[in-house]
Amino acid sequence: MISSKKAKIRVPNRLSLPGQNFETLWDILKDAIDHIYADQVGELSFELLYRTVYTLVLRRKASELYGHLKSYLGDKLDELGQKSLKGVKGFELLQKLFEIWKSQCHYFKLISDVMIYMDKVYCKYERKVETYDMGLESFKNHIINPIKGHIDEAMLSDINKVRSQGSSEAPQADTWRGIIAMMETLEDEKDNYFSAHFEPVLLQETENYYKNAVNYEELSPVEYLETMKKLKSYEFSLDQKFINVDSTVKVTTVLEKVLIWTEQFMDAVPVLMRDALTNNNVELLRELCSLSSEEKYCTKILGCIKGCIWEDVTSLTVDKNSRKRAQIASQWTNRIIGIYNYYQSLLSTVDLNFFTFEGQDNSSLNVIHEVIGNYLKEDAVQTCEFIALHLDMYAKSTEDKRDINNVKESLEDCVKLFKLISEKDLFENFYKKLMSKRLLHQRSSIKLEKWLVKQIKSEMGNFFTSKLDGMLRDISSSTGLSHFFKPQENTLPNCIFTSQILTMTSWPFQTANILDENVILPPQMHHYKEQFEVFYNRKYNDRTLRWAHHLGFMEIGFQFKNGYYEISMPIYGAIIFLLFEQHEELTAEQILDLTNMPEQELQRQLISLSLAPKSRILKKKPLSKTISPQDTFSINYGFTSPTQKVRLQTIANVTTKSEAQSQVGQDSLEKERVIEVNAAIVRIIKSCKKTDLPSPNLPSKRA
Repeated sequence: MISSKKAKIRVPNRLSLPGQNFETLWDILKDAIDHIYADQVGELSFELLYRTVYTLVLRRKASELYGHLKSYLGDKLDELGQKSLKGVKGFELLQKLFEIWKSQCHYFKLISDVMIYMDKVYCKYERKVETYDMGLESFKNHIINPIKGHIDEAMLSDINKVRSQGSSEAPQADTWRGIIAMMETLEDEKDNYFSAHFEPVLLQETENYYKNAVNYEELSPVEYLETMKKLKSYEFSLDQKFINVDSTVKVTTVLEKVLIWTEQFMDAVPVLMRDALTNNNVELLRELCSLSSEEKYCTKILGCIKGCIWEDVTSLTVDKNSRKRAQIASQWTNRIIGIYNYYQSLLSTVDLNFFTFEGQDNSSLNVIHEVIGNYLKEDAVQTCEFIALHLDMYAKSTEDKRDINNVKESLEDCVKLFKLISEKDLFENFYKKLMSKRLLHQRSSIKLEKWLVKQIKSEMGNFFTSKLDGMLRDISSSTGLSHFFKPQENTLPNCIFTSQILTMTSWPFQTANILDENVILPPQMHHYKEQFEVFYNRKYNDRTLRWAHHLGFMEIGFQFKNGYYEISMPIYGAIIFLLFEQHEELTAEQILDLTNMPEQELQRQLISLSLAPKSRILKKKPLSKTISPQDTFSINYGFTSPTQKVRLQTIANVTTKSEAQSQVGQDSLEKERVIEVNAAIVRIIKSCKKTDLPSPNLPSKRA
């Protein structure tokens, strides 16, 4: 019959074993340890063993128990070492040691389960290592330390044997990994046994092995690199099979020390880099960049790349004595752009940002900008002039009716150089002069000019394009004025007059000089001038209009014997040519009286009209290369040209071509710089609120 009452479990009031001394109780525990080592755990009573340990700890015999346990485990391990490992060497030693390690870890775990009460009550408060850790320490002292030399020798010789075979398969790797895991588990004074003892030995042996592995001196730079690549790849794959990531990195560093940081390879790096960059060898470039991540090597690679770029740009030659300066400038600029684009395309295949140290930006673009920028800075005047001339050639080759998209694509490459120009105000000075001539002579597309100014603004800022924008505004407003200006019908009925109203502060020209004010215009031109002044003053009565004839040009159609030609010439040349409407022949002295031009300017115009090979529309007697007051001039009716439209090229001054103008331009630029610096100083003083006295720290501040 089943009882309905619930069953109750009685907990014993006393867990200790009464009436037994320490030796008796220890014998029970020692016998249990013997059974554990004999793999006879099934015969043991956990309750009895727990009560035994409990009794000893309760009787304050934990210290004696701890000491006896440690001593007995040491004796067991000594006996095991003598029995199983004595006289064993090589890979067999590693195998047996690994098997012993696995079994001992299992035994230590079982013993620690038995001693769990001692661990919690005694070891915790007395700051003693617990039973399991005590077993590991005993294993190190009684098994590992006596034969550590043999273990090192067996490990290193076995690893070197696999290295010498070069096989991708390493069946011993499982045993190596087990031994390394054992070493990493065992604690040393400050770190684990592996880090404190075996890892330094492994690194040293790796260095010694690879120093003698190959006769590197017999290899060419390319062969050396290929060998290095194979050795690094093989060693990396091998190390991953038995050591941790941190140790693998350390081995790689040692390998780099042996293979890379040699005088032979350091001398070969520039040669290999030059070969990679010259032959567009992307694979070789990637190999060189990925060999090492150390700052010293990365700095060497960056130095080689920069050196190659520098060699390429400094190899460019310029014929400074050539008269075709615009053509030379365009060729030089195209070659700079070509070098820029070549290295930008090639270096984009590798990640140079990997070489960034201490906040330095070593991206491919920054490397290119640094080197080419330094080259352009060496001769800033030539750089600014040549880039401006290059843009001038492209701009003049395009008209409004043409498709300018192709020209834009070509000029976009040149835009990259804007940010590399150090003397930006000097470039703006050159560009402004050339752009003003294009606009005044209508030699380019306004749409393209606006696009160019926009590109310059995006790279240099609004400050450098304010005057360029002003010139474009003047041209646009002048077009509107010319459209509304209607001259009287009896004033040169077949003439088309186009006005160009220039704001004095925007254009790179001096104000109208005495030459413009005193020159005598032909009657028809004078009437045009007066009528436009009346029209302009009526529209803008608060403005002062001054004429700059030396900036204008005139296109005159004339019937010569061999055909009708439209000749474009400066206003001064047109004034002289129009004199021959009423005179068959004039001397230089008579022309001087009729025009009131300065003698030097008159000589320039007469030489251009009578001696220039492609525009000789006047005949000179005698036919000499100089102009004297009694020389006579008349229309050259026999003038011919391959094209109907002829542009009269005015020769330079009799002295030098543009030394005076260049000097004036430099002086003007220096004055502008002084003004800007002074303005910046005033802003700094105002910000410091010390307008009465200069700030003592002012020289160290920057605008």
